[in-house]
Amino acid sequence: TDFRVNSDGGTAQQNSPRIAAYGAGKFAIAWVDGRNVTSDVYIQHFDSSAQPIGTEIKVNDDDSSYQFEPAIGIDVAGNAGLVWKDYRNSNYPFDPDIYLQRFSSAGNRLGGNIDLTNELPDSMKETPDISYSTWGEGVVVWADYRNQNWDIYGQRINASGGLVGTNFKVKAGFQYIPRGYPFSFSISNTLIDFGVLSPTNPVTRGVLRTTYHESSFTIISTST
Repeated sequence: TDFRVNSDGGTAQQNSPRIAAYGAGKFAIAWVDGRNVTSDVYIQHFDSSAQPIGTEIKVNDDDSSYQFEPAIGIDVAGNAGLVWKDYRNSNYPFDPDIYLQRFSSAGNRLGGNIDLTNELPDSMKETPDISYSTWGEGVVVWADYRNQNWDIYGQRINASGGLVGTNFKVKAGFQYIPRGYPFSFSISNTLIDFGVLSPTNPVTRGVLRTTYHESSFTIISTST
């Protein structure tokens, strides 16, 4: 039967749920939560019987700003990476950043919040998403307005949660506000191959598939 994920029983609104599964039938759910007046991001881990593992956790360590648009990815070890749009460094609703927080498979926080987009803070970022490869590295993507038009940018993450290199541009020149998802990963020798789903017009969606060199992360080929 249906079950309530959030433990808050008041009148505050919870919305924008995202879910990711990992080993042995476990899964994690993240959502935006209004119980603290501003909006925060929460996460709750569950076992294979849909019983909570521990208690729900407020993900953002900032208490005075707005957070939206969570997304979850699970790495090969069962650790969760959660990303979201965060306004702590700006005046809502302008110039948010994209933040990352990692959790162990037991639901414990690994390190603190990490700002992925501090290279150019005074610009809009939207709709982040995250995915991990089979060898533990991950990529976060988001829509970015730093060039005065909507592009898709990304950031690599190593298996320990550290940042690899700087923000890189995945796709440029959209006519409409894009949303990018790294929806597939594969590895062959020294290549990383992943796709980004993005609407290139309001009617149809195009699939951008890009192959990168694993060590330099330079683009080898792109196809749609």
